[in-house]
Amino acid sequence: MIHPSAEVLTEQIGKETQIWQNVIILKEAKIGNNCNINCNCFIENKVVIGDNVTIKVGVSIWDNTHIGDNVF
Repeated sequence: MIHPSAEVLTEQIGKETQIWQNVIILKEAKIGNNCNINCNCFIENKVVIGDNVTIKVGVSIWDNTHIGDNVF
């Protein structure tokens, strides 16, 4: 599910991932399966997020950040 107000430029989003209001995800970011990206987050290009990850409200994730599986 991608909320209509989100600006998601990447096509690399796993199954059952939820992206909420006002999220911006740039083109080269990779998001795993079953993730929850809460509202008002920004995810830059060279970011990899594993499976089963929750990103809480208002978090910015910058280039060269790798987040493993099962992270809250």
